[in-house]
Amino acid sequence: MDYSLFVNMPPELGIFLVSMVPIGELRVGIPLALTVYHMSVLESYIISVAGNMFPIIFVLIGLEKISEYLMKKSSLARRFFSWLFARTRHKFTGSYEKWGSLALIIFVAIPLPA
Repeated sequence: MDYSLFVNMPPELGIFLVSMVPIGELRVGIPLALTVYHMSVLESYIISVAGNMFPIIFVLIGLEKISEYLMKKSSLARRFFSWLFARTRHKFTGSYEKWGSLALIIFVAIPLPA
């Protein structure tokens, strides 16, 4: 891997970008910020979490538009997304009615091993 891209980059931007990558996320971003760049724990945490959450904005904005477009163009996509959205609603509704917002917070906030 060519690391020369990160040489002239500010450490904050490097940590932000590393935290965006699905493989590393916070598991790489925070230790890298603490050990290599000698950032404070709070600064490492804030930059890494911001980088980790940034792509979600585009996923949430684009998912509906992309799925609607594909559902109009393909019957296979229509069946798949209809199944996926129905399954997601069914699974989420049961947990949410039982546990409320606590279930969502726990599911999103606690990183589980891959």
